[in-house]
Amino acid sequence: MKKTTWKGFLLVVVVLAVAIVYQNIKKGGAENCVATLQEMVDSGTYAVEVMDSNGESHVVEESRKEQLAQLIVQTVQQTEQIPDMEDIPSLSVRIFGGEPVKEVVLTVYDQKEETNFGTLLWKERTYSVQNCGQVLNYLAELGLYTQR
Repeated sequence: MKKTTWKGFLLVVVVLAVAIVYQNIKKGGAENCVATLQEMVDSGTYAVEVMDSNGESHVVEESRKEQLAQLIVQTVQQTEQIPDMEDIPSLSVRIFGGEPVKEVVLTVYDQKEETNFGTLLWKERTYSVQNCGQVLNYLAELGLYTQR
């Protein structure tokens, strides 16, 4: 009887540990992505490219890339879920570089004045994010077409 109780207790502890680790990985995904982005910015060895809703790629100038990357790091936050964004124009910001090469892609959905949502792509995982309006405003300042 004592061996069965001990094994049951051990099984419960292992299941709880796995559940806690899984929740932390799930919750920390976007935060880890943003931390990786901050490391790239701090290293200074990265490039920034924006793809507009027409599929055209635009390289962001050296003088502007850090400001755009920092804006993403400081404003974008993970959210549980975003509304359906099918058929909504979007702009994608691709930040890549370092050794080994790392890549983070932020897609901002352009809903005119209602813009708030986007997705972060990192290590083949997609995370729903919010507070993307400032990023879209900055992209408009760079001369990229937005709906605004």
